[in-house]
Amino acid sequence: MKFLLVTYNCFPIERGKKDARSLVHAIKAIEDHEHSRLLIFPEGTRIKKDKERGRAKVGPVFIASKAGVPLL
Repeated sequence: MKFLLVTYNCFPIERGKKDARSLVHAIKAIEDHEHSRLLIFPEGTRIKKDKERGRAKVGPVFIASKAGVPLL
């Protein structure tokens, strides 16, 4: 598992807290690699298809705006 996490540049976040270090890490990861992608669950977690979607968090929008990349 460690091999996959290192290979895909995964990093931990502090859930339920304001984690500025993770935001900075995410922005730098996007800026440092020309063709990099960052996968974020906008609701803050995974949601099964048969469940109602939650409210999106502001983190993904903040990261995209600071890194100057599109949000898809």
